[in-house]
Amino acid sequence: MRDASKGKEFVIEIEGGEQMLVEIPTFHDRTYFLRQRLRSVSVEIERYSKLKQECDRLAHRGAQNLALGGFAGLVSWWGAVWFLTFHTSWGWDVMEPVTYLAGLTTIMLSYLWFLYHNREVSYRSVLHLTVSKRQIKLYAQKGFDFDRWEELLDEGKALRKEIRAVAEQYDVQCDESQDEVGSERVKKALDGAKDKKKGEHEEDDTTKG
Repeated sequence: MRDASKGKEFVIEIEGGEQMLVEIPTFHDRTYFLRQRLRSVSVEIERYSKLKQECDRLAHRGAQNLALGGFAGLVSWWGAVWFLTFHTSWGWDVMEPVTYLAGLTTIMLSYLWFLYHNREVSYRSVLHLTVSKRQIKLYAQKGFDFDRWEELLDEGKALRKEIRAVAEQYDVQCDESQDEVGSERVKKALDGAKDKKKGEHEEDDTTKG
């Protein structure tokens, strides 16, 4: 195909002396419908990508606000312990068992978290779970179809692969991003790692055991 495409045509000789002239379609002719489909898919990917970025931004902002609220709660707890210890009649004799029981309660709740979510208790895992749940809720509210999003990414990658395969046959350089509407956003989505479905995140091997 590579050699024939350079001559744009070749001749097939049929037994009996007859010849048939066969023209080779150009690379652009061969990939016309593929590139048109890629353009159509990229338009939809662009729309979904904008919506997804908005939902993700709101989810991360909500998680940050929750984290700040948790920090404020810890500061308030520290202030309450300090005040009750040094500025009331309770003193350390009362506050020591209170703080001990509070610490023990924290350990019990952390273990309960581990049993329920089957993941290690850490600031990262709590933040990760908070963001994931918020994302799922926002996706539903904003009308973001995660299954359709993954289908579009799979189709876009498949079209890219097919166009590149044809380009190799014709020995030509191909930049499929020229057929992608909103190329930067779409290119980032198609080049990026595949999103995990509907907030289901895999843990590291160290936490799976």
